[in-house]
Amino acid sequence: MQIRTASQQKSVTKHGGYRRFTENALRLRWETARPISWGASRGTVQAEVIRSNWAVRCPHCAGAMFVEPGEPFFCPDCGMQANDWLPMTVVWPEERATIERVLLARSDPLTRNWTRESVAALRAENLAHGEAEE
Repeated sequence: MQIRTASQQKSVTKHGGYRRFTENALRLRWETARPISWGASRGTVQAEVIRSNWAVRCPHCAGAMFVEPGEPFFCPDCGMQANDWLPMTVVWPEERATIERVLLARSDPLTRNWTRESVAALRAENLAHGEAEE
């Protein structure tokens, strides 16, 4: 078991990768959408873990999307209109490997969530529920 990124999602690989998946989702939601300017970005957004998946919650709408290291975030739900249709740079935590290891100690994949709390807080949650790292 692992904390999955976008490229490890079946729905993403089925569409040929993160960028194609995102472009397809955008076209499905917005018939008049502009092409995504992947080479440009404006602003930053923090990666989080939501139910065993690395994702970003859109700062402009209620959307959320799987993310991939090295790729910008683009929300197909709002088309990033509030950001001039531009993607955002994803900021990944420095302690990513440790965060994943602590979360993977949890037996229920739906409880593997990280929203920027400290590793110590994650470990305390695990201990409170009787789940410690091996």
